[in-house]
Amino acid sequence: MAQAAKRIIERENISSNVKENIGNTHPKLLTTHQGKYCKIQFEKFVLASNTKDSWFLTKNCEVVSMQSAKLNGSEIQMHGKVCKKLEDFFKSPFSSHFINIYQADVDFSCTEKFFKITDVKCKMIALKGLNGKYVFMPLLHTL
Repeated sequence: MAQAAKRIIERENISSNVKENIGNTHPKLLTTHQGKYCKIQFEKFVLASNTKDSWFLTKNCEVVSMQSAKLNGSEIQMHGKVCKKLEDFFKSPFSSHFINIYQADVDFSCTEKFFKITDVKCKMIALKGLNGKYVFMPLLHTL
């Protein structure tokens, strides 16, 4: 009986978790059951405050880990941590930054900033390299 009650509560939470900013347009701001904004649904991808889905590249070529999001009036803002000291992952036959591929140490004492949705260039994937640094590559369908 207790499990049935928990499943009913979970179903109600799922249906009430979505908060949309304007109609059916993208991006959409999504919440967790704790009421915090932790996901943004873009037309082709999702950014979330979990390790796997948090990385994005700004139009100013900053690699950022999204920590949270908020509504500022009708505008969505993201709070993120910016990776310092981006380097090319490879330099031959051309520098990797030309195709938005970087490597960096992930230092979580890095600079924290707020970003607008319009600052996002693409979603990135982070892979830990053999040298301990992370390699950041864009997901092509998000460019």
